[in-house]
Amino acid sequence: MKVIKIEWLVLACFLSVALDAGAEWKYTEIKDKVRGETTYFAKNKSSNNNYPSYEDLSLDFSLFKLRNKSNVSFQLNGGVSNCFSPNFCNVKIKFDDGKILEVKASNSVEKIELLTIKNSRFLFEMALLAKKMQVELPVSDIGLVQFSFDLSGFKWKQEFSQTI
Repeated sequence: MKVIKIEWLVLACFLSVALDAGAEWKYTEIKDKVRGETTYFAKNKSSNNNYPSYEDLSLDFSLFKLRNKSNVSFQLNGGVSNCFSPNFCNVKIKFDDGKILEVKASNSVEKIELLTIKNSRFLFEMALLAKKMQVELPVSDIGLVQFSFDLSGFKWKQEFSQTI
């Protein structure tokens, strides 16, 4: 009888951890000992896209904060966006069940997979408050691709909220 109870207890613990896992945020802190400052990076990978035949195609969403400056970027994995400089492309973003927002993005000069967002402060603030996000952007040889993100479980609200 005791063995069965312990097995059920262990199973219940595993299930609660699996169900409560939420998004897989990755956090990085870089400490500048000379200036006494810390740079914060938080990264989240898309859970899927709307083209099942392109299962290797994913999008990383990154939040960056140094001093009172905040920034947002996307990194496309397994493809290339159609957002080459100097022209910006339109990226559509929807947080939770809100309105579709349109932002301007451009491939980074240093790293073609990296998309920088023009005037990203509003996007940064919305991401801190949302539980989920949908992103639609143009991908070469495919067209418009939509990516889904689970933004729940963000641990660094205190560090990042200092910029809002």
